[in-house]
Amino acid sequence: MVSVGLAVAGASDLGKAWNCVARCRFRTISSFTACLIWIMRHRRSRSRAVVDELARRLVPDELWDLVETLIPPVKPRPQGGGRSRVDDRAVFTAIVFVLTSGCAWRHLPPSFGVTVPTAHRRFTQWTQAGLWWRLHHAALDELNSQGLIDWSRAVVAGACIRMRNGTR
Repeated sequence: MVSVGLAVAGASDLGKAWNCVARCRFRTISSFTACLIWIMRHRRSRSRAVVDELARRLVPDELWDLVETLIPPVKPRPQGGGRSRVDDRAVFTAIVFVLTSGCAWRHLPPSFGVTVPTAHRRFTQWTQAGLWWRLHHAALDELNSQGLIDWSRAVVAGACIRMRNGTR
């Protein structure tokens, strides 16, 4: 069961649809995502405030300050021109939404301001550039500098298996 209370906090004034959604519990993340997409299509002006709140919860300013320094720089196009680049924070927030909600890329709500191909392309580029690994280590370093990690309880696991002669 997925409770929607966090995603629609403060949404009681958004009308009958939001009041209904705020009280519901969904059996799966995808049903929550489908409901959220329907509401965003039918109540764009009001739902934008909720999406902004959701975006702030998914990627708070402290996390963005950490991520912004790790995002690889963009190489300018040699021929120039082209479309203007979508904001990295909006793309990162959309990627975090997809990864944390479990929805399919194709169900990414358009209210994030990022198209599905853009979000998936940047996810692939950032994965190949090692962003997620660097972000994991930067987060661990930040938590360690604040004394929030107890390294005495860390566990390193590994396995060694002897190979028999002549087998692969």
